Amino acid sequence: MDGKYNREEFWTDFARRWEERIARRAERWQARQERRAARYAAWGSGAGSAGRGYGYQRQNHELEAKVEAMTKTIEQLTERITTLEKLAVDPDARLAAEIERLRREDNRQGETP
Repeated sequence: MDGKYNREEFWTDFARRWEERIARRAERWQARQERRAARYAAWGSGAGSAGRGYGYQRQNHELEAKVEAMTKTIEQLTERITTLEKLAVDPDARLAAEIERLRREDNRQGETP
């Protein structure tokens, strides 16, 4: 069958066009997902106009946890500095007991994750 309505060519061409259509739709879908992910990431990071979004509260809690850990470390270092100052000025027996107490606290904190 030569001519305008060759069925084999028609269906071959149809299948090729169908596969191209599926590939284009998949590419558009992937691009849409990437745009959506970028939009959500920007919204959650505070880059928007209000600075509040999906990730705002999570980031706030993370920041509070970091500040709390830093405050705890600063308090421990302050206590150690006070002890070292006493050691430099007043070598008493109670100073040795205080150093031992601090050492035990550090060992206990090292065991706890």
